[in-house]
Amino acid sequence: MRTFPAAFPRLSGRTVSAAAAVAAAAPMLVLAGRTAVQKPDIPLVADQALLQLATINAGQHAQLLGPYSRFGWHHPGPSWFYLLDTAFLPLGSHSWSFLVATLLLNAVVAGGIVLVVARWRGPVAAVAAAVLVLVFLHALGARQLLSPWNPYAIVLPTALLILLAGVAASGSRLGWIGLGIVASFLVQTHISTAAAVVAVVAVAAVLSLLGRLRPRRLPATTATVEPRPPRRGWVQLGAIVVSSALLVLMWIPPLIQQATTSPGNFRELFTFFRSATSDHGFSDAIAGLGRELAIFPFGHYDEVNPTDSGTPASRWLAILAVVAACALLIAGARWLGDRLVRAIGVAVLVAMIAAGWSITHVNGSLYAYLVAWIAAIPLGLGLGFACLLPAAMARLRAHRRGRAWTLVPAGIAAAVAATVLATQVDAFVALRPEDQAPPAGAAVQAAASAAARSLPAGRISVEADHDVLAWVAATGISLRLVEDGRDIEVPADWVFEWGDQFAPRDDRLVGRLLVVTAARATAVGAEPGTRPVTSGEGVEVFLRIDPGAG
Repeated sequence: MRTFPAAFPRLSGRTVSAAAAVAAAAPMLVLAGRTAVQKPDIPLVADQALLQLATINAGQHAQLLGPYSRFGWHHPGPSWFYLLDTAFLPLGSHSWSFLVATLLLNAVVAGGIVLVVARWRGPVAAVAAAVLVLVFLHALGARQLLSPWNPYAIVLPTALLILLAGVAASGSRLGWIGLGIVASFLVQTHISTAAAVVAVVAVAAVLSLLGRLRPRRLPATTATVEPRPPRRGWVQLGAIVVSSALLVLMWIPPLIQQATTSPGNFRELFTFFRSATSDHGFSDAIAGLGRELAIFPFGHYDEVNPTDSGTPASRWLAILAVVAACALLIAGARWLGDRLVRAIGVAVLVAMIAAGWSITHVNGSLYAYLVAWIAAIPLGLGLGFACLLPAAMARLRAHRRGRAWTLVPAGIAAAVAATVLATQVDAFVALRPEDQAPPAGAAVQAAASAAARSLPAGRISVEADHDVLAWVAATGISLRLVEDGRDIEVPADWVFEWGDQFAPRDDRLVGRLLVVTAARATAVGAEPGTRPVTSGEGVEVFLRIDPGAG
């Protein structure tokens, strides 16, 4: 077992790296474990209910597209749903297991970030990366990491994308495949990341090509702290083959949908963005970008309200601070001859520019959740400094000729990691997954239970008024009925949100569940064959028995 006495005299590098990865994931693992033990009843509604329905469909290998958009198309691919299903299905496909799956996947990404750093820069850098990840979790907030909503699912992977861009640019074939997988996941899960993803991948490609044209040897002081344990050829080849197959599989479902449907989702995306207009200009880009960049390490914000169009000094300061830190990182990487870290610095700068451009092309109000992934760009920058730390410590040790110069930073990093970890575990333990459901969730759950008791056996159509309250209730009722094993469908104009599996069929319906606003309740209730089921939260639910409907 290889050891690294310069920083951790009595621990192996693999032990330290593994412990750092577990520490980064621990807050989410603790909450996931507690939720799995308690199994709380969590009535999900609205987007979260529809996301769970899509995940259930993925469990049947039938989900071809990503989350729906309010503009009438879907995000490009279903990888988020299939990833969720790896834990959601084994845990019984309940709403609580849906949230546990979300936590576990975020934990995997957090730990994966640390392991990637450890693989290419050793245990000291891994500990520093774990500290940065934990501080970022604190700044972002536990609720966002518990939410299965796709705008939050892409936050941590954005930092991983920047890190892998550096790995790929340094010449790693496996790093390139990992970069492709993470880039595909981001674009498939939320199209707003497309410009930044393309820009970051392009940076990795250009710098990798330049590195091949002008190879540069690393200083000896750097090489001594860059542990890359020898791997058997067949192990590396197997990893490359499996990763490549996964990358190809990720794009098969949306390509099937495009080939079998007219006009197809890719065509709809192209048509929409070709004709879409935006009222957001340079000042909005600065305001939105500055607000997101300030989250790490200063804390989260109100994600409900739109970004204001003003550009206060704090927004400019946040942007300038990140740019200055990038310049410092790139300068340090050039001084130490570190291609990986230099690529991270350039990728962060390019990602910021692409993010600003994306903001100017947002259609409608600039809600914070639309660009929540930008908050992870400074984390990617911090990971660059973590990767540079071992080389800097080695250079410092060479000049000072004393082991204390490496023991002190390592001790400080370990102490900070322990403190932040304790704080974050406490914050996640204090969070109640039941609170993830909105106030209307309990009322909708009661309505669904009442409807289930009234429904005859057979296929049911769930129909709702074009009203927010009615739509919210209909989503929750639909989810509860599906969880109870009921066969349902929705009207054609709701299929793009609910999913093709709920499209009207030629099967005979045994009844229709009508979710209407209070203003229409009297008129609907007076129609023949209609009887009330329940009411609440500004809506009324009726059951219309219509055996002859088909």
